[in-house]
Amino acid sequence: MSYFLYCYKSELGWPDLKEAKKVVDVKEGDQQRVANDKIKRTIANALMQNNPTLESPEIDIEELAEMQGISIEEAEREFNQVELHTPEGELSTQITIFDNIVIITVPLWYKDEEAEAVFKNVDAYTKVIRRVAGYFVYDPQTGYVYDPSLADFDSLLVYLRRAGVAPVKREQIRRKKPWWKLW
Repeated sequence: MSYFLYCYKSELGWPDLKEAKKVVDVKEGDQQRVANDKIKRTIANALMQNNPTLESPEIDIEELAEMQGISIEEAEREFNQVELHTPEGELSTQITIFDNIVIITVPLWYKDEEAEAVFKNVDAYTKVIRRVAGYFVYDPQTGYVYDPSLADFDSLLVYLRRAGVAPVKREQIRRKKPWWKLW
């Protein structure tokens, strides 16, 4: 299981839940078919500048076409996304860049400091994508849509609950006494 975030191109020009859901629902269909290699490369390059350890595996289109039983031209149209991922041994994140949507995927196995660190990375990635492509962010786990240039990615507790980890440490739950209580 994984935690997904979607960075999407908005036609409205502001974060909107209804629009975000519509974009995500049709991501498997027609939206991926209109090639925009320039924006995909721009996003990928900016993300790799932000985190130079990100890797982009080469895809053997001929082998993929043969495996799928389709022509090379069909495979080029069908599998035209750019994929980035962190190298083995680092906090695992996969970023898939389509023509008008970017999917950021984090596995549900981190806890405590590792979860905080991976979410800090994801927050940085969403800010880079917003800066270079103007995309907003949709978190389907929370139903939250936002502009990462104005807000931080703040769903760590939701992630920890989905991962089956206690949402906060006991010492974090202790509340300070109100200033007006003397005892």
